[in-house]
Amino acid sequence: MSKWNRKNKDCARSMAVEYQGKTHNTALFLPSSTGLDIKEAFENNIINKKTSLVIVEKEKKCIGSIIRFLNRMKLNNYYIHNGKIDKLKLNEVLGTRKLDYMFGDFCGNMTADIANWLYKYQDCFSNQMRIPMTYAIHPRGPKTTTRKCPFVKAVDKGSDVS
Repeated sequence: MSKWNRKNKDCARSMAVEYQGKTHNTALFLPSSTGLDIKEAFENNIINKKTSLVIVEKEKKCIGSIIRFLNRMKLNNYYIHNGKIDKLKLNEVLGTRKLDYMFGDFCGNMTADIANWLYKYQDCFSNQMRIPMTYAIHPRGPKTTTRKCPFVKAVDKGSDVS
């Protein structure tokens, strides 16, 4: 079982990509190299082959795997942003279209950069947009048992997260 495919992640992913009576025209994902969230969204009719996908992946080494996965799924209508989501110029990618679905599987803490990006590009979101998000409360990495994450430090200090 990969680190992206485990019980707690499966539960959140399944809820996020549960069919709610609409197949979306434009969707944004932050997939792992395996694309499990996109695969489940496709299987649950959240997206289809006509859906315009915006893919955000900060790890350059995962881009090839994501492209191969999209090609296997015959999902050819996509744009891939290699970098952090807060550097994505969503308005330029979408043009006049509006985003109507986003699975924000951030795998980390809510940061000021993410919150500011969501606020900055809110005009790119349709009024009926569905936007499930997952975050980790605890920091990730080898020093996680002793090091407080930026969010906890900011709360302790009573300041913002940045």
